[in-house]
Amino acid sequence: MFLFKSLILIPTKDRCLLIKKTLIRLKKLKIKSKNIIVIDSSSKKNFLKNKKVYLKFKNNFLNSSPSISRQRNLGLKFAKNKNFFKYIIFLDDDIKINKNSFLEMNKALIKYKKLDIKAYGFNQINNQKENFFDKIKKNKISKLLGLYDDKKGKILKSGFQTKINDISKDLKTEWISFAATVCKYEDIVNQKFDESFRNYSYLEDLDISIALRKKFMIVSKATYNHEKIIERTSFDFGFIEIINRHKIVTKHNLSKVSFYKMIILKILLNLIFAFGKNVSFFKRFSGNIIGLVYIIFFC
Repeated sequence: MFLFKSLILIPTKDRCLLIKKTLIRLKKLKIKSKNIIVIDSSSKKNFLKNKKVYLKFKNNFLNSSPSISRQRNLGLKFAKNKNFFKYIIFLDDDIKINKNSFLEMNKALIKYKKLDIKAYGFNQINNQKENFFDKIKKNKISKLLGLYDDKKGKILKSGFQTKINDISKDLKTEWISFAATVCKYEDIVNQKFDESFRNYSYLEDLDISIALRKKFMIVSKATYNHEKIIERTSFDFGFIEIINRHKIVTKHNLSKVSFYKMIILKILLNLIFAFGKNVSFFKRFSGNIIGLVYIIFFC
C-alpha cells in the first residue's frame, strides 16, 4: 500500500478540533507517526493546545507564520532528508477521505505507473448546486469570448481554471488542488510553492501546477469531502483574488485581454451577490475595485 511509503503533509491554522479529528482518522489507518508532519501556524494559545495532541500521537510538527505556501515549503524542506519515502501526500486539515479512497488511489498508482503523471488528486464530492457565476461562465457568450471551457481541470488563457469535482471517471487535468493530492517524491520535493501569493496563498496550487507541466490525474473513486466550506467575502480576499490572478497571468505569459474580460465579469457578479445574496459581498467587491486599480497603475 502506497500509504505506508508516504509522508503526509498537513498545514493547519486555528482549527484545533479539525486537525485532531484528521489525526485520529489517520491513526485508525495505522499510519506510523513518523509518516505525518503537521505545519501549524495557529495563534500561540491554539498552537499550545494542538502541541499536546501532536506529542500524544507522536507526530512530527513545526510552527510557522501564516501562509499555506510557506507551510507547505517547510514540509517539503523537512521531506528532503527523508528520501526513503516514495510519495508525499498533501492534505488539508479539514479533509475527510471517504471509505476505500486510499485503496482506490493505490490501484490508480499501479494502473497509471507507466504514464508521466506528476500528481494524483482525490475526487472532491461537492453535492452543491451551481451558483450564478457558474451558470454565467458556462453560457454560450462566455464560451465565444473564450472565458470558459466545458472540460474540467483546464487552465484558460485568462488565468482562470475550470473546476474539478464530482467526476465520474478518472480524468487527466492541467491543474490540481493540493487539498488532497498524492505526488511522487522525486517530482515534488525540490519544487517550491510561491510565497508571494500572500497569506491566503490563493491560487498557489494553480501556479505550481503550471510548474509541474500540467500532468495530473484525478482518481474518480478516491473521493473526499471538505468538512468546512468557507464563503470568502472580506475586503482582503477581494483584493487578493485580483492581485494573485494577475500574477498568474503575468508570470506564465497568459492573455491579459482575456484576464480583464473575466475580472470585470467577476467584479460585477460580486456586486450582484452583494445586493441579492449576501451584503458582505460588498466588501469583497470593494477589494476587487482596489485590486483592479492597483494592477492598472502599479503593476
